Amino acid sequence: MYAPAALFRLAELYYDNASEAFDAKLKVYEKKISEGVTGLDFPEYDLSNVIETYNQIITGYPRDQLADGAYFYKALALQKTNKYDDAQQTFLDLVDQYPRSEYFVEATMNIARYYFEHPKVQGAEDISLLRNRIRKFWHFRNTRNLFLRCMVWDGAIT
Repeated sequence: MYAPAALFRLAELYYDNASEAFDAKLKVYEKKISEGVTGLDFPEYDLSNVIETYNQIITGYPRDQLADGAYFYKALALQKTNKYDDAQQTFLDLVDQYPRSEYFVEATMNIARYYFEHPKVQGAEDISLLRNRIRKFWHFRNTRNLFLRCMVWDGAIT
C-alpha cells in the first residue's frame, strides 16, 4: 500500500518547511534583538501539520511497517514543540504496541530521559517504573545496560 509511505514523506516535507519557517523567524528575532528591541517572544516551531500527518498513519494504518516510525517521529515533533508529556505518552505507546520496532531502544532512552528530567513521583519510584518498563521486553536484554552506559556518558549518573 502506498498511502502510508506517501503520508510519511509528506510529514517529512512538512517538517522541512516548518524548519525553514522557524529559521526565517529566528533570523528576524536575532536581528531585532541586535537592534535592541525588547519584549520579544522567542520563535517556536509550528509542527502541527507534521503531527497530524503522523496521526493519520497511526490511526489509519496501524499495521503498516511505517506505523512505528510515525509514532517515533511524532514523539520527536512533540518534544520539539515542548509538549513533553504528550511526547512521553507517544513513546510509551510505541514501545507497548511495537516491542520489536527498530525504534524501541531509542524510544526507551527517551522514556528514561523523561523520567530523569521530569520527576513527578517522590523517591526512587521513577527509577522503579523505568526499570519495570525495560524488564517487560526480554528480547532486548542489552537495553538496560545500554541505557545505563548512555546515562553515564550523558552525565545523568555519576
